[in-house]
Amino acid sequence: MNRDSMFKMIISGHDASLAGDMARAGLTTASRLYEHIMNLRNRRFDKGIGVYHADVPVISVGNITVGGTGKTPMVRYICDILNTDGYHTAVLSRGYKAENNKTSRIVSHMGNIDVSPMVSGDEAWLLAKSLPQSDVIIGRSRATSAALATSSLGANRLVLDDGFQHRQLARDLDILLIDASNPFGFGYVLPRGLLREPLTGLSRADMIMITKVDQVPESELLQLRRQLKQYVPHTPIGEAIHKPTTMYTLDEWMDGKEGQQVKAYVTDPIMTVTGIGNPESFEMTLTSLGYTSVHCMAYEDHYNFTNDDLVDIWSMAFAKGAKAIVITEKDAVKFSQLPAITDFNIPIYVLAIGIECIEGEDQLRTLVRSL
Repeated sequence: MNRDSMFKMIISGHDASLAGDMARAGLTTASRLYEHIMNLRNRRFDKGIGVYHADVPVISVGNITVGGTGKTPMVRYICDILNTDGYHTAVLSRGYKAENNKTSRIVSHMGNIDVSPMVSGDEAWLLAKSLPQSDVIIGRSRATSAALATSSLGANRLVLDDGFQHRQLARDLDILLIDASNPFGFGYVLPRGLLREPLTGLSRADMIMITKVDQVPESELLQLRRQLKQYVPHTPIGEAIHKPTTMYTLDEWMDGKEGQQVKAYVTDPIMTVTGIGNPESFEMTLTSLGYTSVHCMAYEDHYNFTNDDLVDIWSMAFAKGAKAIVITEKDAVKFSQLPAITDFNIPIYVLAIGIECIEGEDQLRTLVRSL
């Protein structure tokens, strides 16, 4: 069990041991301090202190919890809308785990990628690979990145990736994603839970999209909607699912070739390997397509895979009788950089996942186009 799994066992209450109780008590104290700090921070930004206003409209896509809610597919979805309408979009990313994100750096310009994944970080590089009509810029200061995008690259629409808490850059539209399978991070802010800030922050959202709605019972979805309406009675709420779009071999994905339909290899028993925040969701997606998963090797979120890991992965796949490995696009970025991958003697498939709005799509498009 990795550290992420152990941590979630504690904060979820599934670890009912004395040690688990003691850990939760300590984390609760730290959580109260963190909540107080976040409240002070938000009040400061509410007054406009230290906020930079870009020269062009800014759309933020973010969440209120730590972990995957579908931000990357939603960023791509919004960029596709804007690009189709003739706008020049630039995505501003922090560049998590980039070689150096202290200063703003152009990752790609209109599909021309200028740096390696090691330099940009995996998520920013993946966005650059999948958005041939947009620019991608990394940097801790999104305000500096915004100025670079407009003055040097000529962008006239900015999309802020994972920006709900990054309030130094003013935004004209805040789209907040909430994962239906764990909407409020076990009910506590960090580190006792997974909330990045208190739920009062929901009021800043211009629209809320509940993602992965197909992975929870209808009764839970209705209850979630009731809870949200208590906090934001007048905010539009939409629903979306993560929709598998293409299954690639790793070579096809790396070379930019056309992949296969998502059920192309459904007859093969598979093993999933993930370095993402919600590995259970990825495996559930595959089983819903008809795949038989014999095992899931879940590494920590944003895990940097090594050549030694490939040996462990192959050994586990052999032991479990898997005929293929299936990974996410985010993990494919890292797998593709490993020299030993050319000697890996079991097929590696990459499942590309998009987002499909099943409720509230017209409202979302209207908001994006109204700026």
